[in-house]
Amino acid sequence: RGSNQTGKDLLPQQQRLHRGTMSSQRNTLRAMAALVCAGGLASRGLEGRAFVAPGPLRQLAPGPGGSPMGPEAPRLSAAEGTEAGSVGGSWAATTAGLMLAGAAIGSSRRQARDVGLAASGNKRRPAINQWYYSTEGSEGGPPKEPTFLDPKADDYGMWGDEKFEVPKWFTIEKWRTSFVARERSRELYWFLKFWDKEGKEAFDKKKNYGVSEALDIVLDMTTRGPREGDKFVVAKMTMNLDPRKPDEQLRTTVSLPHGTGQGLRVAVFCEEAETEEALSLGAVCAGDALMQKITDDDIDFDVLIAKPAMMPKLARLGKILGPRKLMPSPKSGTVVQEYGAAIEEFSKGASAEVRLDEKSMIILQFGTVAMGKAKLEENFRAFINQLVDKAPPGAPSNYFKKVNVVTTLAPFLVSLDVNELPKAVSNRD
Repeated sequence: RGSNQTGKDLLPQQQRLHRGTMSSQRNTLRAMAALVCAGGLASRGLEGRAFVAPGPLRQLAPGPGGSPMGPEAPRLSAAEGTEAGSVGGSWAATTAGLMLAGAAIGSSRRQARDVGLAASGNKRRPAINQWYYSTEGSEGGPPKEPTFLDPKADDYGMWGDEKFEVPKWFTIEKWRTSFVARERSRELYWFLKFWDKEGKEAFDKKKNYGVSEALDIVLDMTTRGPREGDKFVVAKMTMNLDPRKPDEQLRTTVSLPHGTGQGLRVAVFCEEAETEEALSLGAVCAGDALMQKITDDDIDFDVLIAKPAMMPKLARLGKILGPRKLMPSPKSGTVVQEYGAAIEEFSKGASAEVRLDEKSMIILQFGTVAMGKAKLEENFRAFINQLVDKAPPGAPSNYFKKVNVVTTLAPFLVSLDVNELPKAVSNRD
């Protein structure tokens, strides 16, 4: 629906996507049909069957010759039997209809997933695209042998525009015999990051590591498979907090001894008389010009700070700033008494705002790969300690549920042992 193209009008790759899309539509229609059938059968019931009633339960009797419960079993009249049969038929038909609908919807979702993967990966992830929609044989056939492992090929060691050093252990024969289809569909840098220089797995995905060892693993990945843009180290945490409860919500600011490695653009919401001062201190925008930008929905800053006296005037812009999480708050350190220290701290990336999201997660970039292990570890531990010190009143002592570290473009998360992290002082335990 919405397309006037047929399968014959499309290119081979698009034909496969077209067939997948149409298949998804058919499966959805099947689900709808199953529900309609269930409703129809439920309304008709199972007329002409007699029912018996042993206590609260009723069972179908096979015919006029007597009940399976014995000759003395109570019989229902024809009208009561028809009504009871309708109830039993309704339940049976509805159950069958829901089962059919569930199967059809599940099939539809799987097909939509595959179509979406092929569409989104057509340029960026052609190897995975080949695995799902191979040009060799039928759809879903095995991927082609990659030319990035062929020393005679022009793109040997290449993935897109990036050049990698192919280790000696990684040969076409190794690729054929040591990896399953899903792994053979991966990008070159995926192999370089997950396997060390000797061809062994660099870490155990199921194991939890200490902070120092986890950072070693993450930094070694970037050394073996360096990528442009893979600059930052990120902590991804799942907390034992419920954001729906007021005493378990968390929004605060943490200071990192070596900064995040990325400066932020700071705007100051102030009176026009203070505009010149704010701009001289390093703000990117301030005063009336800033108010006009916010009103026009022209947001070109990362942090907004204001003095307490300006908050009533700023409240009128809450519908614009709130969804972007830019509304100043005392908890996040963006409602200040003096502009200078706040502008300097945020501009240099020395401070970072931390907020618990609706999935009970906190994600923070706590440094860059270029900082090295020692500074990254200091930043991480400082971040963790401040989170513990600023734990909300309803936090349990086992504050951290799951903690991972990863670089910006790394395909793997390295899990930390939360038992090694400090405990929160709890009023709940």
